[in-house]
This record gives sequence, C-alpha cells and structure tokens, in this order.
Amino acid sequence: MQQRDGIQNTHTNRVSNVEHFEVYPNPVFARNDGKIRLSGMLGVGNISNVRIIDGNGRLVKSENGMRLPGNISVDMLIPGIYFVKIETVEKSFVRKIVVK
Repeated sequence: MQQRDGIQNTHTNRVSNVEHFEVYPNPVFARNDGKIRLSGMLGVGNISNVRIIDGNGRLVKSENGMRLPGNISVDMLIPGIYFVKIETVEKSFVRKIVVK
C-alpha cells in the first residue's frame, strides 16, 4: 500500500497468466508406494509432459497429458536428487526433489 498526501492507496494490481506449481512432499519416501503431488496454476495451457530426471540427466519417468493437481508414483526410484520437469506447449518449469 502506498500513502500519499494522507490518502492510502489500497488498489492492488492483478497479475494475469500466473505461473506457479508445487511438488510435495519434499523429501519423499520412495518405499511404501511413495508418491509426489503436483499442484498449482499454470496460465500457459495444459501440461503436455511431466518428466523426472536423475542427477546425471537421465530420464527415469515420464507421463503425458497430466492435469494439475495430480500424483506421480516414485516408488521405483532409488534415494537421491531428482528434477521434476513440467512442460506445456509454451514453457517448461523445473523443481528439485529429494527421494529418501
């Protein structure tokens, strides 16, 4: 809020095309049917692909045509650091996850 000449401005600007997504829980425990949840808002269209990439850059899992919110099983992953890459028609977003 800005204040000018004793008058307080409470106007807020709305942001269009908000792009936000979360991956949780993080860290995730792979044993016992471990799953990560993807949620958020992507103002750039539908998700075309979700990829999980290991620390060496190898693709270890891929899912096509997913919608948010959604779950991805990680029970087959060995403990380590991975990257979740969400791709839309226009952009891609990456988050780091830790699998224990």
